[in-house]
Amino acid sequence: WRPYSRVVFQNSELSDVVHPEGWKLWNNDTNTANIYYKEFNNNGPGAAIDQRSGQLDEVVDISDILRENFGSEWWVDTDYM
Repeated sequence: WRPYSRVVFQNSELSDVVHPEGWKLWNNDTNTANIYYKEFNNNGPGAAIDQRSGQLDEVVDISDILRENFGSEWWVDTDYM
């Protein structure tokens, strides 16, 4: 969704409502060069990584998603609050 979308599903129970393909193009929009759709450590019938298509076809290491000091460093940008 949008040309620079970033989505990560992690540590989640994915039910069978998640299609094995994972995602598909809407309205024939092929602007997917800069999207980031990844998964990490999910379970359940909808977590069928081996059936994913496109950019959602690989499991990523958690360090690619979260920085090394996540959880011990304040990460909220208060300029947006």
